[in-house]
Amino acid sequence: AVTAYHQKGHDYYHCTNRKNICEQHKKYLRGDYLETVVGKVVEDITFDKDMAVKSLEIYLDSLKDKKKENTETKTATLKEIESLKERKDRLVTLYLDKGLDKETYTKRYEKIETDIKNLSKKLSNTPKPRTDQWDYVRTIKETGITMKDVFYGGDEIVKKDLLNSLCYNLFIKDGNIASVQYKMPWKVFEKVAKSQDMASWLGDRDSNPNRRDQNPQSYH
Repeated sequence: AVTAYHQKGHDYYHCTNRKNICEQHKKYLRGDYLETVVGKVVEDITFDKDMAVKSLEIYLDSLKDKKKENTETKTATLKEIESLKERKDRLVTLYLDKGLDKETYTKRYEKIETDIKNLSKKLSNTPKPRTDQWDYVRTIKETGITMKDVFYGGDEIVKKDLLNSLCYNLFIKDGNIASVQYKMPWKVFEKVAKSQDMASWLGDRDSNPNRRDQNPQSYH
């Protein structure tokens, strides 16, 4: 925790030393310098625009492919169920016309019923792409791209809100960042933000449209 005071037209900050065990409270940092130091935290997590945009496009394509696959699977399964129902109707007719003995009829009928039940279960268990997943991922990518510009272009309230949503446990020692812990979903991108490796950008969260991370409002 830091405390501030104003002197000779400048803001100065130092450790509050609440536990009386920190030597850092003797070191004062001017506000403009502190902003530069903290701004580095924002810069480090700001996304490479080209990689973020490309990975977003690939993600959208994966959602479209998944939707198409689900539609085709559903259509084929429904068609198979309808075919089994028609077979069941013919079986009943054959039995009533005394074309089958009861034992044979019962075995075939139960087999068809079991197949219909299994296919219906398969249909209900088929994962459905989330309709909000695209907006969710896009929000993260677009926010990550503009992070640096928002920070340096915003007023004190904007800077404070951005830092609060971005990280916690930010420690400064001897005038430099000692350590920082990013919040989710930014923690996921800590080692990826500046990467030129598309495989790292896609990862599990982008390649699996049915998986949802932390909510972007709390957020990718």
